[in-house]
Amino acid sequence: MIEYPKMDSGKLTEVMELIEKAASLMEMQDCQKDIKAKQRLQNIENKLQILTNKPHLNIWDFNCYWASTSLDTVAKKALFEEPQKRDLTPEDVRDIILHMFEQEEAVMDWQLEFLMKCLGGWVFDYIFDPESAGMDGNAELEEIIEKIIENM
Repeated sequence: MIEYPKMDSGKLTEVMELIEKAASLMEMQDCQKDIKAKQRLQNIENKLQILTNKPHLNIWDFNCYWASTSLDTVAKKALFEEPQKRDLTPEDVRDIILHMFEQEEAVMDWQLEFLMKCLGGWVFDYIFDPESAGMDGNAELEEIIEKIIENM
């Protein structure tokens, strides 16, 4: 069964607005020295921690988010519950990996994090750098999956 992240989608708009406000503040020159800007960032961080139920969320993780992803993606990732480690069957692994690349970026990232939590960080290298697993750099996805299952 494919694992999908859970989130309260009713909070998405508010989380997006808060992240955007924080990112704008962080773009200001001397933001770190401006006491009012620092306090506003702290308030935004506190609100995001409560909304996402992630007390260790760091507002600076959203600095310049647009360099690598969209606001929608970063907000969803903030709202997704943390993946929980569990035992996976070979069928679970095959199903997740085969369908992972069909998902939107936020879901794909969550599923990859879930696989790494369940199996170990080595899964990332197998999927994105098959040569590190002793495979051909152009290995087919099915070959990669078989190698991962073999090493579970």
